[in-house]
Amino acid sequence: LKTIALPLTGMQAILTDPTAYQGQDQSRFSYSTLNPSLYYGTGGVPDAEDADVIIHEYTHGINYFLAPNTVNGNERLAIEEANCDFMACQYSKAISSYNWRWVFNWDGHNEFWSGRDANSTNVYPKDLSGDFYTSSLIWSSMLNDLSEDLGRDIITRLLLNSVYSYG
Repeated sequence: LKTIALPLTGMQAILTDPTAYQGQDQSRFSYSTLNPSLYYGTGGVPDAEDADVIIHEYTHGINYFLAPNTVNGNERLAIEEANCDFMACQYSKAISSYNWRWVFNWDGHNEFWSGRDANSTNVYPKDLSGDFYTSSLIWSSMLNDLSEDLGRDIITRLLLNSVYSYG
C-alpha cells in the first residue's frame, strides 16, 4: 500500500487471533474502535493458512480506517465484500495466474466450502441479489476486469482512494 502512495494515516494496529471460533470455519474483521481485530477460524482448512482470507479480512480493516461506520445496507455490504475479494484476487494473481479469480483458493473450492469466483458476467442492477455475497461478485469481477486493462496498482489506488467517499 505504501508503494502506491495511499495515505493510511488513521490506521492503527490490528489484533489478530489465528485460531478463533473454537474450530468453526469462519473469519471476520471486528470493527471495534477500541481494539480492531482479525479473527480466523480453523474448521475445514484453517483460514489463517490461506493468504486470500488474510488479505480479504485485512482489507475490511483498511476500509474501516478509511471510511469508519459506513457499512450499512445490502449494496454497501456487497461493495465491502467485493473490495476485499478484489484485493485477495490481485494478490493471488501476483503469485500465479492459475485460478487467480477464485476467492479463497485454499480455504474454499474444496469439500468444506465452494468459495467465490470473481469472474462473474452479472450486471448492476439487474443481477442484484438479496445475498450481498452474491451481489458482491458484480463489483469484484468488474474490478478484476479493469485490472487486466489498467494494471493492479492503478485500480488498487483508485479503489482505495474511493473508499474515503463511502460515507
